Amino acid sequence: MNWKQQSPWSGQFVFWMLAPLALKAASQDAATTCKAGHADDCMTAGSSMIQTRVVRQRTKSGFQDVDETQSNENEYDAKEHVDAKPSTVKDCSFESRNFCSFWRNVRGDKFDWRRRSGRTPSSRTGPSKAADKRWYVYIETSSPRRKNDNAILASPPLLLTQPTKLLFKYHMYGSTMGSLSVTVNGKTVWNKNGNQGNSWKNGMVDLSKFTGKSPTVAFVGKRGRSWRGDAAIDAVRFLSTTTPPTTTITTTIAATTTTPVMPSSVPTPLPAPASPVLPAPPKKGFNPGPPVVVLPGPPGLPGPPGPPGHVHQVAGPPGPPGPAR
Repeated sequence: MNWKQQSPWSGQFVFWMLAPLALKAASQDAATTCKAGHADDCMTAGSSMIQTRVVRQRTKSGFQDVDETQSNENEYDAKEHVDAKPSTVKDCSFESRNFCSFWRNVRGDKFDWRRRSGRTPSSRTGPSKAADKRWYVYIETSSPRRKNDNAILASPPLLLTQPTKLLFKYHMYGSTMGSLSVTVNGKTVWNKNGNQGNSWKNGMVDLSKFTGKSPTVAFVGKRGRSWRGDAAIDAVRFLSTTTPPTTTITTTIAATTTTPVMPSSVPTPLPAPASPVLPAPPKKGFNPGPPVVVLPGPPGLPGPPGPPGHVHQVAGPPGPPGPAR
């Protein structure tokens, strides 16, 4: 039979015979590429090489927020973290894709912190916007995440030359919220569990006792029993708590002696009457002579008349009736 005279179903038969072979070859090429270190070609479910980018895309109805995670360049394992050179502290609101070149996802946990602008994909959980500016980071607890899966976001060893506090905003909204912790050198120093409400709240950790050392700080998010547990952080700052020395100013006020002035309306007090002088007792052998008789002198002149007195007129009883006319 001529090829042109064959049934049209023969071409479909050849296709279905060759399709499995082509798919197998493509899979082998992808696996070879993945092993060669090309992360963008590794699309195997559960692979740590799979990355999701979040961007804001323009649509006909406006802007739409899209999820974004950091690349594998922003991950390092525990050994790399310990061996890292101590770094000066840096404030971060996660406005840059590399997490301010400071915070990183640690290898060895179950999943990663993601960078996000706008509402999280899951309903009734997570924030609707950033606490500061546009971006924040959060843990996406939807499938394939399971209960108690953890995500660790760590700093390099910190160079703390003076007492410092760690300040941050956190958001823990969801009916099955897990937990959010802050660790220093692997030890938990701050922790919140369960639903904390649909609002950003303030968190603080005092790092003063690590002054002069190189501690490592990490945020640890842990999934609850279901997907409604997207915890988030934003506006992470390091605040120096050193108080400047106080200057004491001493002011000397000279004492002033003031002589009190008596009011002119106060009358001058009369002098006290003189005490009577008693005659000295006679000396022995002394003849006092006749007694001295003191006669009263003539009366003095009359004094001025006094002020007039008050005359009170009192009506007497009625008199008897007069004679009849």
